[in-house]
Amino acid sequence: MIHGRLVAALLAAAVAGCVQPGIASAPAGRGVLALTFDDGPAPGGTDRVLDFLRERGARATFFLVGRNVERHPGCARRIVAEGHEVGNHTMSHLYSWAFWPGTTLAREIEEGEDAIAKATGVRPRLLRWPVGVPFPNVARVERAAADRDCVLVAYSGAARDAGSDEAHEALAARVLDAARDGAILVMHDGHSGYEHPDQSATLAALPRILDGLAARGLRTVTVSELLAVPAYRTDRAAGADVARASPPRPSEP
Repeated sequence: MIHGRLVAALLAAAVAGCVQPGIASAPAGRGVLALTFDDGPAPGGTDRVLDFLRERGARATFFLVGRNVERHPGCARRIVAEGHEVGNHTMSHLYSWAFWPGTTLAREIEEGEDAIAKATGVRPRLLRWPVGVPFPNVARVERAAADRDCVLVAYSGAARDAGSDEAHEALAARVLDAARDGAILVMHDGHSGYEHPDQSATLAALPRILDGLAARGLRTVTVSELLAVPAYRTDRAAGADVARASPPRPSEP
């Protein structure tokens, strides 16, 4: 297996010169921020994240990869059943997406939605694009998202914990340095490249982060609450299912 630091370096090189399209923060003034998690669900990582959030009464938004939802539907159901929010992180988390036509981008969005809706009963409008977007291609992503009536969500601060083996203290410090009123912060409860990712540093950092946010008087809310936008579709546009008012109980995959 490629060493964690090398993976992180390769990812950093891949996104150099890229931007993350979407809304990155909200106006300050409410003492709230959104904590988000990408690349799940992954049973070990996601379940422990949910445990920590429940212990501290915190809420979060999870941007799920469709392929991972298909592998672990029970884990996806648990997220919704425990009052957190799910968003779409596309079906396959393509790294080479820039070489694909717009029809493929649209299919990645739609199939990701379908996988999440099948597992959880809710069809997300929130979309976070994987990795980053080379600037000349931002319009293509924005067009594909607009065609599906998605809300593109970026972030203002990142743990940079995907594929990293940094000490958990460094990850926690990075997130807390970026924490401010109206921020959208991103961590990873899974990893798109691994079936059973090692997120031990992230899991060790999370309690410190949650305690640090509370000490600063910052409350965690979902992305839809922070941005005052609907999280889920409630019509049948583009073949969408009607979002259920009461999500299903969690169950094993």
